[in-house]
Amino acid sequence: MFRNWFTLTIVSSLVIGLAWAALRVFGALPPEGAQVAYPLLLAYYYGALPVSILLLVVVFSVGFWWLPLAMVRRPGWIGQGALVLLSVLAFGLSVWSAAPLTRLIYRDVAEVALPDALVRLGVRAAEPGSADNGYVVLTCPDLWCRVTYVPDPTGKFEPLASIRSEGSAAVIVLEGATLLRVQP
Repeated sequence: MFRNWFTLTIVSSLVIGLAWAALRVFGALPPEGAQVAYPLLLAYYYGALPVSILLLVVVFSVGFWWLPLAMVRRPGWIGQGALVLLSVLAFGLSVWSAAPLTRLIYRDVAEVALPDALVRLGVRAAEPGSADNGYVVLTCPDLWCRVTYVPDPTGKFEPLASIRSEGSAAVIVLEGATLLRVQP
């Protein structure tokens, strides 16, 4: 049953590595006013680091399985070594996709349902004092969301802004002051 586990493990890790590399391109926060698919955004920002850790475990497991074969030069060790290199490539792709998340992360904070769209409030955080820190407002009539960035006046998200609905509009509020009014 597990006769081809080595090949299957490496091929699946390569597919996962390629998928997350594509998510870095298609799931990251776009420029102001552009659109992003919300499921891809969530998969990238919440899944890239765990996937990198998973693929690191795969690299170590196949590497430690292959190493004794290479030491005694068992038949097929070169071909299996090439497969191990593919696993290392998959891990490298997943690290490349997750690397920006060490500088800039996104997290959902709240959402409000309006008659025509769902408006989500998120936080885009970098190091303290960075110009990249701010709120992300996603206006989502369906799976595709329009992105709007709102600077954080406090610079450290304390207190955290909130979102509420007022009729057919969503209002982003921080300590009683309106930061943004969204009318889908």
